Amino acid sequence: MAANAHSAKTASANQPQDDLLEEQLTRIRLSITEGPPYCQGTLSLPNSDFTLFYGKEGNAGRLNLSTATEAQLQQLADACQPATFGLNQQDVHDETYRKAGKLDKTDFLLAFDAIHAGLIDVVGEELVIPRYRMEETIRAEMYKLNVYGPGSFFKPHVDTPRSELQFGSLVIVFPTAHEGGALALREHEGEDENKVTKEWTFDSSALLANCTEPSIAYVAFFSDVEHEVLPVTSGYRVTITYNLYWTDRKTIPPAVSVPKPVPTNEDTLRTTMRALLDDPTFLPDGAVLMYGLHYKYPLDAHESPQNGRNALKNLTTRLKACDAVVLNVAQELGLPAKLGVLYITAEGRWHRSTILVLCDRVAPLSHMQQVEYPLWETLKRDYGGELLTRPLRRFDGKPIANVKWISTAPRFTRKETTFMAYGNEKSMETTYWEIYLRLSVGPAGDRGGKPRDLPASKEK
Repeated sequence: MAANAHSAKTASANQPQDDLLEEQLTRIRLSITEGPPYCQGTLSLPNSDFTLFYGKEGNAGRLNLSTATEAQLQQLADACQPATFGLNQQDVHDETYRKAGKLDKTDFLLAFDAIHAGLIDVVGEELVIPRYRMEETIRAEMYKLNVYGPGSFFKPHVDTPRSELQFGSLVIVFPTAHEGGALALREHEGEDENKVTKEWTFDSSALLANCTEPSIAYVAFFSDVEHEVLPVTSGYRVTITYNLYWTDRKTIPPAVSVPKPVPTNEDTLRTTMRALLDDPTFLPDGAVLMYGLHYKYPLDAHESPQNGRNALKNLTTRLKACDAVVLNVAQELGLPAKLGVLYITAEGRWHRSTILVLCDRVAPLSHMQQVEYPLWETLKRDYGGELLTRPLRRFDGKPIANVKWISTAPRFTRKETTFMAYGNEKSMETTYWEIYLRLSVGPAGDRGGKPRDLPASKEK
């Protein structure tokens, strides 16, 4: 203990406190290594699983997708309707953006089933980080069959979740002869939403060419990942898409228990955090640590306060990749952790001061006839708002000293809300919000306790 105290004094003497803290927070950031937001592979199947029945009454067809001829695939393509895509809550047909055919699930029957084949379990192990709360598991719902013939494509887009429970998609590609049609997956980070920082390619044609037995190729990815079907140059690319949802584990028949791998970055972050929490120079008085969720999640405003809080609380069991890792490690190390909706509001003439308010739910501002202004006061009073910066007219508009930021949420996760504000006069205003994980670190010697001198704290 004396040695630790001596080290703390030496570090403080040799290095300014702010520089030391920034170095320590950087160690945490570098430990949150992000795995790819998708998984892919191939799965061999018995020949009977490739049988497809399709069409409408009086005009039905049948083929085997592992041995289908080009003429049979042309007949399948002719039976399809033009594929649409979602835009502003509507299905839109525009062949300059998406050119492909589709069959709704009422118009085909396939012998293969992703659930009975064990593929959903594989996706769960590869894509979804193991969680401490295990009340929920994955449910897969078949969505559509698509046929991409020569010249077909689908330009870059991001899927729109059909509910708060949907977190991703699973695409099955059958071994029909084709070239092109690879799926490009991309992530955007930083302030420039058009700048691609990471890109991956799922080339199903190349994967299937290496299989010695009749097989399918599969790719599963999170809903907020941008993806694009590159043009098919020859042949027919036939796919089945499943929507992936969280569901109550009790509703799923019990399966054989398979050990789930723990990602290496979880061990790295755990080791880094444990070492820092044992170090008395790290946040000696404690602090609130803010981590901006790296991925995008569906979260809506609810009129009922309890429903709104529950929606945010339930999201903790559906976090993806590195977001889930941070929560898991915090819980294991005994740090109080909870999700919050961070509102980025403005104050004063010309909106020259930015005020950050962390709320316990999404505020239904756009549903209200008028919202009292300034907005931060309404959020603080009615939506469990915790000030993370000081209002300009009362203090200095600067961040609160013992609120520290591990990372900020990527700009593409930001959502916009427009509302009718009422101050001196009515006006239309806009605010933005992102989802953050709030970690509470107690002072040295009591890391699970309350931080000292936190005027904005809502510790319970």
